[in-house]
Amino acid sequence: TATLDLPFRITCHTLRHSFASHLNDAEVDILVIQTLLGHSSPRSTAIYIHPSETKIRQALERIPALVEFTQLLNNGTIHLSFQKPRIRRLM
Repeated sequence: TATLDLPFRITCHTLRHSFASHLNDAEVDILVIQTLLGHSSPRSTAIYIHPSETKIRQALERIPALVEFTQLLNNGTIHLSFQKPRIRRLM
């Protein structure tokens, strides 16, 4: 048994989650991941898959309305400004 001095805990369970998530990020079909994890159903496998922030960002960037909005922001057609938060004084 090897001991690692890490600031977080590693278990077989977390390794299975990481394995499944990395395969999913690499565009491996869920049925293949299911087979590798030894699951009888893709629903069991889906629990182990957690998309990375990069994958979530890539999915958002493919939404047509967001693509158009980003283009309008980048070419200066629209400008965003935010109000400063008001400070409420308690009496």
